[in-house]
Amino acid sequence: MKIVKLCSVTFRSEGIYVSSSNNTPYGLVENIPMDRFANDVSPEVLGNRVLEVLASIPEAILEIDLKSHGELHREHLRSLGFENEDAFEKRARSLSVKKAGERLSVVPYETYRTGGFVPISDKAKFCSPEPEELGNLIFEQRNECR
Repeated sequence: MKIVKLCSVTFRSEGIYVSSSNNTPYGLVENIPMDRFANDVSPEVLGNRVLEVLASIPEAILEIDLKSHGELHREHLRSLGFENEDAFEKRARSLSVKKAGERLSVVPYETYRTGGFVPISDKAKFCSPEPEELGNLIFEQRNECR
């Protein structure tokens, strides 16, 4: 199984949330905790944190207990002030940053009709792993999210 280094950036009115995903036998599973930034965070600071998050993703398939991980994830969302995943995703815009060789792809997402997000793959853009360049592209791609 190929290791994917991917993190999500979610934009909400009260802030920007960054989370990574671990590779598991079940697919990608979002890690907790999420980092939260003010909406006016500088591109360099945001880009630097996303690079750190991507670098922290293990180069391995991790075994996890989906039930207990789900409970921890819901508990973490509640600690952030969200009743559940639906409440967190409501009125949010999301995108992913993925390591693609020596470059990074930044892919905007659209809200799926039954909940969650799906990638708008034809809107993907690429950049080098430089913090400010990445942060600027993340903010640019935010406008492509639906």
